Amino acid sequence: MSIVNVAPPTAAGQSAHRGDQMAGFSTRWVRPSTALVTVGGELDAANARQFAEYAMGHISRSKELILDLQSVQFFSVSCVPTLHNLNMRCAREGVGWAFVPSAAVLRVLRICDPDEQLPAAPTIKIALSRLRNGFPPSAPYGSIATNAIFAV
Repeated sequence: MSIVNVAPPTAAGQSAHRGDQMAGFSTRWVRPSTALVTVGGELDAANARQFAEYAMGHISRSKELILDLQSVQFFSVSCVPTLHNLNMRCAREGVGWAFVPSAAVLRVLRICDPDEQLPAAPTIKIALSRLRNGFPPSAPYGSIATNAIFAV
């Protein structure tokens, strides 16, 4: 397994900043054609564009893409279109992809993607396995264990 760090296509280096809040982006190549993009921190309207550019920038160089969002502590509704656009572009270009959500991401997707059209996986290992075995990578959001508490 080779690991290559790829600088993001944004001018901000490996991080997008908004005041004292930050989202970090990094990439590891778990195989020559499989990019593991890790995102941490807070994703909102201030850095949604950087998030989209960074994630989309890996499609042309990959046959498989895994978006690790497990360290995302806040996920704004303004970032949901990035996931849908990524889904459409990967389908159009024949790139298999999946994402591993955090509790914050799941809270938003349960509302914004009620039909569960996006390919979520509970762990990176399961996402890799599903992509490599040709199985659909999606899992119902309800089946992805989280520590989320929902108030009704």
